[in-house]
Amino acid sequence: MTSISISSTLLNGAATESVGGDEMIMPSSSGRSVKRNLSDWGGSSGSGSDSGNLFEDVDETAEEAAEEASDAAEEAAEDAAEEAEEEAEEAADEADGEAAVSAANTAAGEDCTLDYCENQVSSDYLLRYKVNVPDGMTLESCDETCTISFESIYDGEAWVSVGFSTDGRMIGSDAVIGIPGDVPLKYTMTSESNDGVQPMSDDLQTLTDASVEFTNGQTIMKFTKLLKEPGEIDINSGDNIFLWANGYSPTLGIHEGFSSVNVNLASGAAEVRTAPNMTAWLAHGIMAFIAWGLLVPFAVKFSMFRGLLPKNKEGLWFKLHRAFNGMAFSLTIALFAVAVAYTAKEKSDHFDYPHQMVGLSMFIMTFLQVLAGVFRPHAPESGEKKTMLRTAWEFGHRLKGMALLAMGFWQIWSGIKWYSYKYGVDGSGVILAYWVWLGLMAALLVVGFVFSMLRIRNASKATTTSEAKAEPETAQNTLRGSAIESSHAGGEEEQT
Repeated sequence: MTSISISSTLLNGAATESVGGDEMIMPSSSGRSVKRNLSDWGGSSGSGSDSGNLFEDVDETAEEAAEEASDAAEEAAEDAAEEAEEEAEEAADEADGEAAVSAANTAAGEDCTLDYCENQVSSDYLLRYKVNVPDGMTLESCDETCTISFESIYDGEAWVSVGFSTDGRMIGSDAVIGIPGDVPLKYTMTSESNDGVQPMSDDLQTLTDASVEFTNGQTIMKFTKLLKEPGEIDINSGDNIFLWANGYSPTLGIHEGFSSVNVNLASGAAEVRTAPNMTAWLAHGIMAFIAWGLLVPFAVKFSMFRGLLPKNKEGLWFKLHRAFNGMAFSLTIALFAVAVAYTAKEKSDHFDYPHQMVGLSMFIMTFLQVLAGVFRPHAPESGEKKTMLRTAWEFGHRLKGMALLAMGFWQIWSGIKWYSYKYGVDGSGVILAYWVWLGLMAALLVVGFVFSMLRIRNASKATTTSEAKAEPETAQNTLRGSAIESSHAGGEEEQT
């Protein structure tokens, strides 16, 4: 098409223009006018014999222009195809992403305005909630008339609570606490101690349909609360942080289980929040088990079973007893420091819970036990009787050691449970393994105690026998000495 157009234009003279006799202006393949010198095509304006060369060259130029146009068109088509392909891929990715988000939201939750959304926040605590939106309104446009209904179902008999927080911490949050037999009430949380958990004033007790009861082995609390109330933490249509807790018993006190949950009421999506400092508390627990689940029990057994240790190594039991207790004491200092530091870091109260109080007591008792061991009264030499001070020290040392060992066994179990609740992990397998280990250690301690009593009894018999054998010899020596003294006295009289 380009060749024909250019040739016809040249024949008609419409696009030809003489410029200085040897030049002409003609359109190029790009649509722009180009100045051409006729002599460049093998002819001149005045040479009729060379006119054929002119048109042949024009045709060749037209073909070149057509090829250029074709190449340009192909490149443009390829570019357009690539752009279209990229746009299609982006659209597909976007569609896939939207589908994935939609699928995730569908899997994560449901419409909490139509039915109760459920979260199994722990193995024995189920949290259910439903947003009540008045007719003619949407969740996003909810005002002070919208409410939310809760159901807390705990497997056991204990106080239960639901809280509302801005940072996932107990302090500074609002809570609804239910005690079986009483009506659930709203509380303010100013500290983790009982004194910091106080009911709100009567004019702020706005819950409706509130009840709590223990039935069929479960504590069930129900209540309905306004989403937005003056002076309280708002419950939003989007993201919220809900707290949950349960106690050891129906009496309000320290909680056995506690955690927080991220909840989006619009999508129904929920995720149990992970408490901070998980690695530090895990290290605390590992050190506690090594110290009080391994080192201290074996240190005690070395003393109890000293008679079974090699006889040719004098004092071996004591060296092992001292070494194992020394390592346990070092670990106790380290794990106690971790507990104090990270409790302060999390801005929690110190020594308010049984686990914390027992831990503090153990630390103090362990320190005193070590001091008593360093400054102990000396043991009697062979053949000597024990002093009253040494006897009293041995009794106190053993009694305190067994008390510490029992406290350590309980403390490890308590720590496993606390860690499981704090971080929402299933600790049942670890607890089962620990009870098996504890049973083995306890059995060995009982056997060791019996063995130790037999050893002491045998030692006492041996001492009594040796003393009985020594008495006749002492009597004979006494008589012999008296006879000698008498003979000496008689000799003196004769001399006198």
